[in-house]
Amino acid sequence: MVAVNANNGIEFRPYINKELRRVILKLIILKKVERGRTYSYALIKEISRNRHIGSLMNKPSEIKNEVYNQVNALEKRGMIKTEAVIEGGRLKKYYKLTSKGSYAINFIEKSFEDAKKNIIKLLK
Repeated sequence: MVAVNANNGIEFRPYINKELRRVILKLIILKKVERGRTYSYALIKEISRNRHIGSLMNKPSEIKNEVYNQVNALEKRGMIKTEAVIEGGRLKKYYKLTSKGSYAINFIEKSFEDAKKNIIKLLK
């Protein structure tokens, strides 16, 4: 049985455990940072607008907290680094991808692709 949300889209949240949601969110953040330096609020806005990503979270307010938590985790693991810039008299923390982050993207994408292939084989 597949749950359908109000937007007639598939709602995956009930079927995806919390750790898998975090891995997916980390991959999304890494991919967005890979495209160019960005900051937390921009990540939150972009991720919040995407209904597919939003369906992974229990509540919209979770997106903000999870993005901050995952950005901090990625930074601690050396996958992204911070560049502090003063803009308009305010300090902004921009994030840039590191080589470790690039490796993580490739590893996660390959892991998902391998899992997908194995699942398809099992379903045949």
